[in-house]
Amino acid sequence: MPIRLLAIDDEELIINLLKDFFAGSREYEVDTAINGEIGLYKIRNKTYDIVITDLNMPGGIDGIEVVRAVKDFNPEIEVIIMTAYGTIETAVEVMKLGAFDFILKPLDFSQIMLVIQKCYQQLSYKRDNKELRELNIKLRELSDEKEKFLMITSHELRTPTNAIVGLASYLYEKISQSSDFEYKKEFQTLLSACDKLVDIVENMYDLSLAKKSRFRLKKRPFNIDDLERDLTMSSKLFLLNRTLDFRYDNELKGEVFRGDFNRIRQAAEALLQNAVKFTQDGGSIKISINKERIDTEDYLTIDVSDTGIGIAKERLGKIFDYFYEIQDSSLHHSSKTEFMGGGIGIGLSLVHEIVKQHGGKIQVRSEINSGSSFKILLPYIERRCKEET
Repeated sequence: MPIRLLAIDDEELIINLLKDFFAGSREYEVDTAINGEIGLYKIRNKTYDIVITDLNMPGGIDGIEVVRAVKDFNPEIEVIIMTAYGTIETAVEVMKLGAFDFILKPLDFSQIMLVIQKCYQQLSYKRDNKELRELNIKLRELSDEKEKFLMITSHELRTPTNAIVGLASYLYEKISQSSDFEYKKEFQTLLSACDKLVDIVENMYDLSLAKKSRFRLKKRPFNIDDLERDLTMSSKLFLLNRTLDFRYDNELKGEVFRGDFNRIRQAAEALLQNAVKFTQDGGSIKISINKERIDTEDYLTIDVSDTGIGIAKERLGKIFDYFYEIQDSSLHHSSKTEFMGGGIGIGLSLVHEIVKQHGGKIQVRSEINSGSSFKILLPYIERRCKEET
């Protein structure tokens, strides 16, 4: 699109010179006005990028009034002043009203081109920044809507979910106590489905608390052997219907760490479950617990590595975004442990929030078809965090 110019001057010679100078150019589209009144009329009814106006024009509207009116009408239009040597000080004052620059008369067309090019660069920069600001506003609005949806949905689902689970458990107990086991298998399937639903709703609820800064840690000293015990039990459940080699390496036997035990276990289990879902049968998974010193600071490290399908480099920056799925959503199927079993894209987001609230960080290494490694690093030194004592 060409740069749209409007030249305003009471001297026909000047506006004709400007019009002839840009004639035939594909980069510039020039319009003219013989006085300020006609110029302002055109500005209100047409679209221009740059206005070039004489400072001193007879009649009611001079260059100063043009600048004021243009900036009131559309601040994005840039204004360049044409002036004689004797009125440079006035031109400088007009720039304080919003004019971009001034050009001296008699006109030097090399100077005109230089000022117009600088002016258009400034205009383009401002427009790009405006578009970027508008995009950021839209992204924030989308993020707020997503968080609102997460909070409301998780809150509204908790009550009916608890009612369904409670009723299903009660009926299962009744059936188990009777001699009629015809529907027992069906109720086991129902309870398994309820289990999945509870996990989803509780994770959504936890994540909504984190996003609204209502996430509270219950930090207590705990033995790392207890974490090994619980993760070993979880691995047995996750691997029930899979043929995967599982190894556990705890280099911190008997050591004590202060943190929210349940949240740390929850994060490690989510990484373990993720590894199970994205590792083919015949593959291997390893959990390593260790201590690592980084820049004079000690960290408890929980490394969950696998030989699975890996993650493409271009997706690594998105994996902790909530509602983001690694696999193609069109191939989605819900399962906690089946290969390529899906979720709703909040597991890794919750891991990230738990680690962040502990003042820690997550390191990820992954290559397509070469597996992944997620390493949680939690500082031994106390840091400011959301804590409930």
